[in-house]
Amino acid sequence: MGAGYRIEREVRPAGSCRRLVARDLVNGGEVLVKVLPTDLALAIDPDGLERRLLSISSRLEDPRVVKSLAAGMAGPYLYYVRPFVPGTTLRAKLDKKGEMTLLGTVHLFRVLLEILDYAHSRGVHHGDLRPDNVLLSENSTAVAEFGLVSALVGSAREGAANRIGLALGDSRYLSPERVAGGGLPSGSDDIYAVGAMAYEMLAGDPPDPGSAPDPAVFRESIPSRLSDIVARCLEPDPGSRWRRPGEVLEALDRALGV
Repeated sequence: MGAGYRIEREVRPAGSCRRLVARDLVNGGEVLVKVLPTDLALAIDPDGLERRLLSISSRLEDPRVVKSLAAGMAGPYLYYVRPFVPGTTLRAKLDKKGEMTLLGTVHLFRVLLEILDYAHSRGVHHGDLRPDNVLLSENSTAVAEFGLVSALVGSAREGAANRIGLALGDSRYLSPERVAGGGLPSGSDDIYAVGAMAYEMLAGDPPDPGSAPDPAVFRESIPSRLSDIVARCLEPDPGSRWRRPGEVLEALDRALGV
C-alpha cells in the first residue's frame, strides 16, 4: 500500500474481505483497509479506479455517509480505504442479539432510508448495502462504502462487470436482478437491500430470496402495516418495489401516524 499507511491490527472480516486498521502517516488518524477478494483483483483494471471512487464520494457531504479515501492495487491485492469509525456494526449487533426491538428496528430503518434518499438525490447508489456496512455508535448511524461498487464496475475488465456484485456482496442482501448479474447498481437494488435488513431486524434472520414469509410469522407483535412496507421492498420484480427511499419514508410515516 505504499509508505502512507502503517498496518496496526486486523479486525473482524466482512464476508470474504479481510479488514485491517492502519495509521495514516500523512494525515494522522486511523483508517480501515479492506482487502477485496482475489477474483475481484483479477477482474479490475486499477487505472482510474481511485479517481472514479473519489469522484463519486465527493458528491456526498452528509456526515452519516463515511467518505472513501483511496483504492488501488498493492502487489496482487486490491484494497479500499476509508476512515476507521469506532463502535460496532449492525452485523455484529444482529449476530449478538438476533432480532431487534420493534422501536429500534423502525428507528434504524428510517435512518437508513434517510441516508439512501440523500445519496440517491445526488445520483449515488450503493449496490452493496448490508449489515457490515452499517456502522453504529452510541448516538449515530453511518453507512460506509458508497460508490465502491460503481467504481469497481466502471473499472472492470471486458466481460467482468456483471461479476462484481456477487464477488463483493452478500447474496442475502442482493436483489434478484443483481444476483443474476447487473452491472451498475440501481436505486431499486438499494431498496431491496434496506428491506432485507429491516426484515432481519424484525425476524432474526435475513429473508430467503424469492420466498420470504411475512416477518409477523416470527413475531406476532409486528404491525401488518410495517410488514407490508418491508414486503414491498423485497418484491422479486423491481417494478413492484417502492420507487425511491423517500416514498418508503412517507409510507412509514403514514403507518406510524406521524
